[in-house]
Amino acid sequence: MAKPAPKPKTRMTMAAAMAQAESDPSLGLSDVNAFTGSQPFAPLDAAEQRGQSMQDRLNERDAIIASLREELAARSATSERPANAAELEKMEQNLRRYEAEMETLRALANKAQQEGDITEFVFLDPSQIEDTFPADRFDSAFNDEAIQRLTADIAARGQDSPILVRPKPGAPEGTVYEIAAGKRRLAACRTLGRTVLARVRVLSNEEMLTARFGENHHRQDLSALERAMFYQNSLAMMRITAKELGDLYGVDQSLIRHVLRLNRIPAAIVQAFRRPQDISIKAGLDLVVALDKNQSPHTEARVIRALQEFHRQIDNGTAHDLTMEVRVAQAAARGVSPVLKPSSRQQALPIFMGNKQIAGATQRGGRWNIAFTADVDDTLMEALLQRLPDLLAEIQPEKKRA
Repeated sequence: MAKPAPKPKTRMTMAAAMAQAESDPSLGLSDVNAFTGSQPFAPLDAAEQRGQSMQDRLNERDAIIASLREELAARSATSERPANAAELEKMEQNLRRYEAEMETLRALANKAQQEGDITEFVFLDPSQIEDTFPADRFDSAFNDEAIQRLTADIAARGQDSPILVRPKPGAPEGTVYEIAAGKRRLAACRTLGRTVLARVRVLSNEEMLTARFGENHHRQDLSALERAMFYQNSLAMMRITAKELGDLYGVDQSLIRHVLRLNRIPAAIVQAFRRPQDISIKAGLDLVVALDKNQSPHTEARVIRALQEFHRQIDNGTAHDLTMEVRVAQAAARGVSPVLKPSSRQQALPIFMGNKQIAGATQRGGRWNIAFTADVDDTLMEALLQRLPDLLAEIQPEKKRA
């Protein structure tokens, strides 16, 4: 059972906390949280937030938003507004952030009610959650641009999808949990120092593994080597055969056997790749064949040295792009040197919207290519495509006059 939520503060108490924090520069949002018991954007410093239910969080946010609105209305109605414009703007910004999180929470609550028991959804301190099941991602997956965007998104408007956990067997009730799915969301919340929304269910080991597998198996960014690692660890943990693993995950047994062969690549070589997640099943199996055919005490070291030299060439701009590194490893395993041409890649020219980069432009073979970031959603892209012909028509005459 989750710990009972703290008793809600009165609106007057919360309004006073907000007003004091906004008027006193020495106080920040964490000081407001000390009054209200809320901490959506500040580091965890209130133990009472552990185990807070989704409904209690909704009630708490409703009260905080109402308090902020009342205080803003009261201050805006006075003659103080010109003198306190900056102060009021800060309060308005806080209100918008709470409202954005509230919108996300309501959507999650509606979905939770449709799918099952809303009481399964609670906010936990990330320090209460352990990852004891087979890894399905390389460490680099938690340091890339995607996790940075996820972290920024959660900071801006809250978590839009819960993680899945179970109470850790043998641990005191409500103290420690094990994560089944949502490791990247957990990592983002841990970085932000905020509670993470979790769905707590009693799950068997098989259900834990199938939940983790189901979350990642069909994702395009889960690589062949990561699948191989996950399959191998699952076999060791469950003590089952490849056929039984295939039945458990709904994957063809022959595919599992092919993927498992990738684990023959020594860990030291895998770690020597800068982008091991870019290696396909076929390229990985070709490397396995090359290593098997050229077994010697020096093969592994030769491959690692070749990769290190290739990375130096990448860094000084004399080698091809990083996707070539698996071919470098294959050639080194066979004892030959790959033919590497000088890189023709250009650094992308950044395109900004305000202070945020939203795209990069590169030129190859006389053609320009523009790659947009995830910040450009479908609505913005449709608007851009509609205006692009008029923009080109406007620029073309100016180009001719120049």
